[in-house]
Amino acid sequence: MRKNKTKGKFILVAGLDGAGKTTAMKGALPELQKNCDIVYLKGIGSDNLLGRLAKRFGISFLFLAELLYMTYFPLRKALKQGKVVLMDKYFFFTASHIPDVDTRFNRFLLRICGPLMTKPDTVVYFLLERNERIKRLKAGPYSKYHQRLIDNPDWILEREIAYTAIVRASGAKIIFSDNTGLNITQSVSVFKNIILYFLKGEAQDAD
Repeated sequence: MRKNKTKGKFILVAGLDGAGKTTAMKGALPELQKNCDIVYLKGIGSDNLLGRLAKRFGISFLFLAELLYMTYFPLRKALKQGKVVLMDKYFFFTASHIPDVDTRFNRFLLRICGPLMTKPDTVVYFLLERNERIKRLKAGPYSKYHQRLIDNPDWILEREIAYTAIVRASGAKIIFSDNTGLNITQSVSVFKNIILYFLKGEAQDAD
């Protein structure tokens, strides 16, 4: 992955489906925007044409094409402008998507695309106890990807291990946030404080 050499900060919010990361990000965003020039981007599942095609057909090539577009246009543009970017899902999510990543073609695509991605300055990784995750996935809107986790609970641990291993291998700083047992208000508050703590530390390092 390419190191972020801009004056902006790239914060990736990661974790398996159902952990509450998107809810926490969107809930904390208004307060965070009062403290810094921060924007929210969706790395996978965006509303652009590539994102809509990827969601509709579920093909790895389309997800990676979407990631490349988001990396080279919205993400890098915002970073060059000195903004703090909160990104929801990125390359690590696709690269750890067991069992889909295990085909020869998909492994080839990941090897090609990995070096083209931007390395996050930090990763906030949301954890959640398995039974609570399954309960949340069942209560949420239907998704064939969510249903696969519900039907194959052992995949949750396998993907968690693969996901965190890939994040660690990137060399990015990792902040783990356990969302187990937290309501939405608590989750939003914890996430907001994590981001403010990180940005405060970055500002002190720059002085």
